[in-house]
Amino acid sequence: MKFSKTKRIITLILALVILVGAVFAIRACSAPPKYEEIEARFKELMEKSYDLNVILFGEGLPTYERVSDPRDSLKVYNTGEFYTDEDGTEHQRKFWYYTTLDEDKVIAFRDSYLKDFSYAYVTDSAEALDSVKAKFPPIEGVSAPEGSEFYSEIYNKDGKLAYLVPFVEKKVDFYYSAADPKNYDYVRNDAPYRTVDSIKTYAETLYSQNYMRSLYSSLFDGIASGGAVMNARYVEHTRSDNTVWLTQSNTYESLFSERRVYLYDTAEIIKWGSNRKFVRISIDSYLPSNPQKIEKIEVNLVLQDGVWYLDSPTF
Repeated sequence: MKFSKTKRIITLILALVILVGAVFAIRACSAPPKYEEIEARFKELMEKSYDLNVILFGEGLPTYERVSDPRDSLKVYNTGEFYTDEDGTEHQRKFWYYTTLDEDKVIAFRDSYLKDFSYAYVTDSAEALDSVKAKFPPIEGVSAPEGSEFYSEIYNKDGKLAYLVPFVEKKVDFYYSAADPKNYDYVRNDAPYRTVDSIKTYAETLYSQNYMRSLYSSLFDGIASGGAVMNARYVEHTRSDNTVWLTQSNTYESLFSERRVYLYDTAEIIKWGSNRKFVRISIDSYLPSNPQKIEKIEVNLVLQDGVWYLDSPTF
């Protein structure tokens, strides 16, 4: 009996120890994580999120300047003159021309598709023309339009003066065509991200999947509601040559203009989830344009697959 009673006492003590341990375990699980535990990750997310915010909500990715190839607007000038070729066939003399991109005072022209373009500097001022002549010697062997009618027709103004110049046109990396979307510009080949999927992959290294997926429709699909339409920020467009390009809306208005400065020594956890998979951090910050105005910003983080991710905006 003594042994049985002693055994019961030991069992009771063990049960009490287990119960107390369980209580402490429950309290430990429900206790908020310490800021020091996530401080390094929090700083990393906040600093890296700026570049992503620029892509998604700010100026966006670098795009090609919206320039059309001037040769696409090639025009024909009929001189009213005729000439006979080697075969004895008579032709009307014509000039094909366009205004160069570099400046509207330089015209490119040629009288045959077999020839390279030549260039003429055109002006209203005899003084300006003399200045150009002083810089460049006369170009020989170029068939050029005679008289001022050709240049007057181009500029729709009489009294134009012209002089042939050894002109080199500005190099353009990319030309837009009439078939390209008007409200979207092409993202440059040297941009860090050139597909929708690559942007999504990058975004989900910083923001939670649930948060990002709540934004994907507005960012990549566009939204229509009650007759109002919000165009997507980025769209993949197939050109006439069947190449697929990432394009960026040129009507989108940036949601911020400055990089917010965060004072990390003021950061503290002000709310947390009972499962320790959510925290809200309060931190002081300011904009460089007004450093005296300190604002408290609240940022949410969630634990996803054992790693903390942003779950709210940071700009």
